[in-house]
Order: sequence, then structure tokens, then C-alpha cells
Amino acid sequence: MSGRFARFAECLLAGLLTVLFALPVVTAFAAFTTACTMLREERPIGLRTYTRCLAEVLRSGPIVLVVPPLVLLVLVADALAVASGVPGAGLLGAVTALAGAVVLPLGMRVAAGWRPGRRWPAVTRAAATDLVQDLRGSVLLLFAALIAVLVAVAIPITALLLPGMLALGAVAVDASARHRSTRHDVVEDASPRLKESACRLAG
Repeated sequence: MSGRFARFAECLLAGLLTVLFALPVVTAFAAFTTACTMLREERPIGLRTYTRCLAEVLRSGPIVLVVPPLVLLVLVADALAVASGVPGAGLLGAVTALAGAVVLPLGMRVAAGWRPGRRWPAVTRAAATDLVQDLRGSVLLLFAALIAVLVAVAIPITALLLPGMLALGAVAVDASARHRSTRHDVVEDASPRLKESACRLAG
């Protein structure tokens, strides 16, 4: 029980630090990736260890600081255009909602799938593959993000803590996808041997 409580406390602390370092906005995705990395690797979570891990993420390349804010800017601009009632607002709203429904779980998968030394394009391609092949996990991440937004709107103080819970969920879904992929690879590697053995028995 104490172990579970400690894990829960780490999630809350990770969420608080993520919000703190996401305040400049451009660092928000890097901060969420940091929370995912620390929870996945079960690193002790504190201000010093968090900033050290965040530095690792930021050294991975400028993509982490440029692409996510640009994607967010486009979605927000489209949403504002829909709200202002521009011509074709209905179609634009549907496209924006669909794009958001894809971007949210994809971004969470990318953050959870990053490892020190891995390049962001490769991580994004793998996350996009998992997004399609593991639809159940993608839907769970989407609903988790939407529920977190609703809870934060209803109880604003929870916005300081929810990112840690979302990071833990993203890490769990990513681990599940990795497990299934590894199991599939083992089966694929074993298939030729099984076929060969079957042929020998038949002969």
C-alpha cells in the first residue's frame, strides 16, 4: 500500500513540476516528456532530478521546442476562427476536432516513447504506427486527456496535478504497446522454425 501511495505522490509531484516548467508554453511538451521519462524509468522525482532530465530532453534537438507549439498554435487559431463564425465554420470545426482527436493521443505517445539518444522523427513514426495499431490505447489516451481538461475547468487547482497522471497513463499505454510488439516479434521469429519442424514431422 505504501508503495502505491509513493507512486501516486510521485505522479502528483511530477505534474506540479511539469506545470511549472510548461509556463513558457514552448517548453510544455518537453516538460511532459520529462515527466514521462522519469515515471517510466522510476527516477526519484525532485526539482534537481527533474531539471536534469528536462535538460536531457532539451538537448535532443530543437524539434521539441518548435513543432509542438506550432501544432498547438494552428489548432488554437482554427478553433478561434470557428468561434468567430467564419464562412465554412462547420466544416473547419469538424476538421479541427478530428485533428485534435489525433494530435492529443499522438503527442502523448511521442512523449512516452522518447528515450535518450532517440531522434524525434523516428519516435514520431513509431508513435504514429502505435496510434493506428493500438486503437484501444489511443482512445483511452484521448478520453483521459479530455476528462483531465473537464476536471481542470471544473476544479482549476487540479490543473497543477493532472499532467503527472496523464504522463503515467501515457507511459502505461506505451509499455503495453511495446510488450505486444515484442511478443509479436517473438512469434514471427519462431514461425519459420515451427514450420520447419512441422514439415519434418510430416515427412
